[in-house]
Amino acid sequence: MGVVGESGSVAVRRLGMRCAFAGETHVLHVYDWGPVAARRTALCIHGFLGNGREYDPLARALAGRGWRVLCPDLAGHGLSTRRRDASEYGGALYRSDLQRLIDRLEIPDLAVVGSSFGAVLALRLAIGGAAPVRRLVLNDAGPVATAAALDRVLELAPREARYPDQASAEAALLRYWSERDTLPPAELRAALAVSMVRRGEHWFLLHDPRLVRTFARIRRRDHDQIEKWAALACPTMVIHGERSLMLPPPVARRMSGLRPDTRVLTVPECGHRPWLRTPDQIAAVVAWLEDGGD
Repeated sequence: MGVVGESGSVAVRRLGMRCAFAGETHVLHVYDWGPVAARRTALCIHGFLGNGREYDPLARALAGRGWRVLCPDLAGHGLSTRRRDASEYGGALYRSDLQRLIDRLEIPDLAVVGSSFGAVLALRLAIGGAAPVRRLVLNDAGPVATAAALDRVLELAPREARYPDQASAEAALLRYWSERDTLPPAELRAALAVSMVRRGEHWFLLHDPRLVRTFARIRRRDHDQIEKWAALACPTMVIHGERSLMLPPPVARRMSGLRPDTRVLTVPECGHRPWLRTPDQIAAVVAWLEDGGD
C-alpha cells in the first residue's frame, strides 16, 4: 500500500490485494481514503464499466468527516487485473473479491454504497449476512430488474476500448452516460479523466471490452428478489432516477412500502444511475450514513 495523493487534508492510498478465483489469481485495486484506524468504514462499489474513482467526491467528503472509505476497481475494471477467461466476470467473482477485502481488513461493521450493478452486489452482501453491513445505499438498482432495462444498458455500452483520439473516447463514454443527470462541466471533465488513459498514440477506456459481450450472454430474463428485500434488516437509502428503467418510481415505492426503514430519494430529470457527485446528492448520502451512527 502507498499514498497516491492528498485531497486537502485527506490521504488517499492505493491497496493492491491478490485474490484467488477458479484456480487463478488476480489483483484487486482499491482506493483507500481517510484514517486507517477510523471507527466507521464505507465500501463504495461502482457500476458496470465504471471504476472506484467515480466515488472521489463522496469519498473525499466522508473521509473529511473521519470515515475510512474503500473504493475498489472490480476485476476487469479500472486498474484491477483482467481475467484470462472473460466468462468468469460476474456476481460470484465480485462477491468473492469484496468479501475477501472485508475479511482481510477485519472491518467489524460497515456501510455499503453501490451504484447500478454495484448496488446489486451491495444488496447481496447485505442479504447474505457474511458482511457486517450497518447501513446501505442502493443507487438505481435493487431486487427487481427487467430484461428491457438491462438491454438499454448494453445498447449504450461502448463496444471498443481503444480509440484513435481523446475526442472519440470521450464520445463513447458520453453516449454511455447519456441518461444520467447533468454534471457541472468541471465534474464531467473529472469523471472523463478517470475513465480513460492515453497509451502511445491511442486512448483506452479503463475496462475490459469483453465485459460487454460477457454480460450480454448472461442477461436473459427479468430478475425479481423482492422477497429477499422484504427480509433485509439493514436500514437502506434507495436513490433512483426519475426516468430510470432500471429502478422506476413504482418499484422504488414498492421497496419503500415493504420496509419502513427505507428512504427513497428521486433524482429529477435523470434516467439510469445518478452520479452521486453533486453537492446535494453527496450531502444526502453522508447524512443517511451518519444518521444513527456512533
